[in-house]
Amino acid sequence: MPASFTQYITVAPHHLDGNQHINNLVYLQMILDIAGAHWQDVVPPDFPEHHVWLIRRHEIDYLAQGFLGDELEITTWVGQFTNVTWERHATITRRSDGKILAKGISTWMLVDMQRQRPIRLEAGIWGIFA
Repeated sequence: MPASFTQYITVAPHHLDGNQHINNLVYLQMILDIAGAHWQDVVPPDFPEHHVWLIRRHEIDYLAQGFLGDELEITTWVGQFTNVTWERHATITRRSDGKILAKGISTWMLVDMQRQRPIRLEAGIWGIFA
């Protein structure tokens, strides 16, 4: 199983909606941000810059509300892959009580932006996350 990657944040006023809890779009942004941070943590220095990860699908379950000042643990890990897609999982947990506020699965594709084509996921790529 590939290693997970974790970051911590404290809920700030800009994370809240009109009901004074974390906006659903903020959860999505947190999932995108942790995916990008994980990639930046493991990407080899010689990886082609014109190869970028693009989203194909997001699925998020909103399980509980988060509030101003909550300390959150955001964790991601990679899951199953096909020839050109890769699942990435994420959980957002309130640290004070261990309650999972949201969890999601995103499907990503690695794309060669010069050719505008998906790149076949081979051992050299998925081995980065091992």
